[in-house]
Amino acid sequence: MPTPTDRLTGLPLPLLPLDDYGPDTSWHHHQHPRRHPLLQQQGLGGQAVRGSRLQLYNHRLHYVGYHSYYEGPPLPKTPEERFTTIIMCMAGYIPHQAIDMRSGEPRIVDMDPKLCRRLQTSGELRMGQETTIRRFIRAYVMSHALATIDMERTSTEEFLETNDVERKRDLGFDMLGIIIARAVEPAADMYFQAQRDGLLMPTAAETIQQFTKTRLGTIRKRHKMINSLHSRLMAAA
Repeated sequence: MPTPTDRLTGLPLPLLPLDDYGPDTSWHHHQHPRRHPLLQQQGLGGQAVRGSRLQLYNHRLHYVGYHSYYEGPPLPKTPEERFTTIIMCMAGYIPHQAIDMRSGEPRIVDMDPKLCRRLQTSGELRMGQETTIRRFIRAYVMSHALATIDMERTSTEEFLETNDVERKRDLGFDMLGIIIARAVEPAADMYFQAQRDGLLMPTAAETIQQFTKTRLGTIRKRHKMINSLHSRLMAAA
């Protein structure tokens, strides 16, 4: 059967947390099967989706239980869908339902808010390939650069022509903010609703623009993005 998914986000439902995982545990990749072309043959995007959410679980209930019943969830196909999947996982989105495998057969059950918060904060959920995920987010954001920045604007001309390093940096950060706002549009309403309903981790930023900016990497990485933006705009000018 296809893995059950959440109505708002399309994310696969998590496995119901256990009181005791036992001595034999493994990490369940929510996005599977591993060899699916949408995960294996889509380069950075496929790898990032594959690593977007892993869950610690009892090994027997994971492999003999869950994988005996489910073939995997519908996988994101476009860059926008991949970004939405990844950013909602990074923000700690947890639905109110889970797959209960304790009897050996799957059952969809409701989770109370305390159990949802446990999944967000306990370490039972994590990302894999975090470096790859951040690389994908930077590449996804920058793919919107030329379609977003107005080459006729005075600030763009100044960004390209000024020799003042600090001024160029400030203008670059402003432009990066505009690009981020454009790039996150497909997931903005979803993030807003999840934040409003208290379904994101406590530390998630109020807006998806703010959250995405914090996930681009270090200041040094963002400086490299500004340098890349400058090169792209110069080539397009």
